[in-house]
Amino acid sequence: MFYLHLDSSVGFMKIIVYRSDDVTASKGAFRFYPGSRAVLTSLERCIRKANDKSGFELVNDDARASFMALPPEFRFKANFGNDLLDGDAMDRLAAREHVCDSSEGNMLLFDNNGLHRGAMFEDPTGRREILQMVLVPDLN
Repeated sequence: MFYLHLDSSVGFMKIIVYRSDDVTASKGAFRFYPGSRAVLTSLERCIRKANDKSGFELVNDDARASFMALPPEFRFKANFGNDLLDGDAMDRLAAREHVCDSSEGNMLLFDNNGLHRGAMFEDPTGRREILQMVLVPDLN
């Protein structure tokens, strides 16, 4: 599941504004997995983000060997879609995927701690130009 990930931020949300017209599933539309935010603890999200920042998100043999050398309780990635193998887990994820197709000027607000991905272009004429805004709470 190419580019399936979560952002592992704390207290942030994102808004995506589509600038391209006619963004569909085959033309790179954003995809989200409803309910996926609730399955991860804050500690697990932190471990995932730390591992990705340490280079374990890479899909080469050295990164994978280093990742597998971690204790099992630390083997989590925020960017893990490229590591998934075909099978039952992939089928269950694919069944939950919600494609957010849209047109120019439409916006979507989402919790970036949920599983999401985008920019898969099956149609070679596809174009997905977006603006991203991050909403951060003012804790003062």
